[in-house]
Amino acid sequence: MDWLGDGFMKCEKHQKPLEGACQWCGKQLCRYCVGKRWGSKLFCIECAQSSVGHIIERKQLEEIRKQEQVESKKRDIRKIFEDY
Repeated sequence: MDWLGDGFMKCEKHQKPLEGACQWCGKQLCRYCVGKRWGSKLFCIECAQSSVGHIIERKQLEEIRKQEQVESKKRDIRKIFEDY
């Protein structure tokens, strides 16, 4: 890591400002080093391509399914009240 002239830390590999650290291994990441985002969490390319990446994908799918179930229940409730 190094400092940019404007006071921001920069990536050793790309010489770009850092966005954060990998949630798994702690590696400092610029936008080009980020392999996967999960909400506000960042993962490096290496971790995203490993078994960690598969775990993240599974968790993301679970969240999507839960959200779809919630939306479906909301639609069902709205339909009940629309029928009255």
